[in-house]
Amino acid sequence: MPRRRLLLCLLVALACAAPAAAAGRTSWAQPQIKAVVGAGIMGPDVPDFRPDDALTRVALAQLASGLTHSVPAAVSSPAAPVTIAGLDARLVNVLGLANAAKTFLQGAKDAGLAPPSRFGTEATARLLGLRINHPAAQDSLELLPNETATRAEAAFSGAQVLKFGDWTLPAVQTAATTFTLPALTSWQKRVLQTAVRFIGYPYVWR
Repeated sequence: MPRRRLLLCLLVALACAAPAAAAGRTSWAQPQIKAVVGAGIMGPDVPDFRPDDALTRVALAQLASGLTHSVPAAVSSPAAPVTIAGLDARLVNVLGLANAAKTFLQGAKDAGLAPPSRFGTEATARLLGLRINHPAAQDSLELLPNETATRAEAAFSGAQVLKFGDWTLPAVQTAATTFTLPALTSWQKRVLQTAVRFIGYPYVWR
């Protein structure tokens, strides 16, 4: 009987400790979470932020409207998850850099390459600093373009936008208008084609 009681006590203790430990974990994006919550563009608050949850369409719409001080757009399937590529594309577009992204894409095509459709928005997002290269010890946090974005990744992007200076967007627009690739040899095209094909993947940003 004493052994059963001891086992029961251990099970209860473990059950109570697990949620407490999970709640006590700090997200890698904790400073950025505090920034976007403080700015009122993501919520509900820091303790209940759920950084590892999937970013939903409605949450992205709210983030985009908060960053641009506009009314949130109507969203179909609001609970549907958003990919990393989708997060990047939406933010690039609402920041008024859709044409810059198209220019980057066309520049790669003009050089004889066949970039994926996300090439322009991914290149633009990285020029803006919207993505982070996680340390090697945190490689498990790296997400592929077609994988679901987390709320932590969205918070990082939003916090970066909040820090933009007056020069940030014009600088990217200038980079797009001056983006040209030189004439490429067949070998160079093969190498660069591999690189542009994997844009947005960890360690193949640009």
